[in-house]
Amino acid sequence: MVIIQNIGLTNKTNYTVNVDVIGANTASFPQMIPALNSGDRATIMVPLKMNNIGTNSIIVSLPNDDDMSDNRDTI
Repeated sequence: MVIIQNIGLTNKTNYTVNVDVIGANTASFPQMIPALNSGDRATIMVPLKMNNIGTNSIIVSLPNDDDMSDNRDTI
């Protein structure tokens, strides 16, 4: 599960979010969020199956994101 929050001042519509997994497992899950108003959150369910033991990085990328530094987590 990935939670996206719009902390900006601009409402977003038809916003593409890319969820990529790299490491012991690799996968890509592009998702479309129809509307994400300022201050709102959206939850994206990612159908990820971890078949390989090891470290994985989950990278969430958003077009025109003002802060790219908070888009990665390692599990």
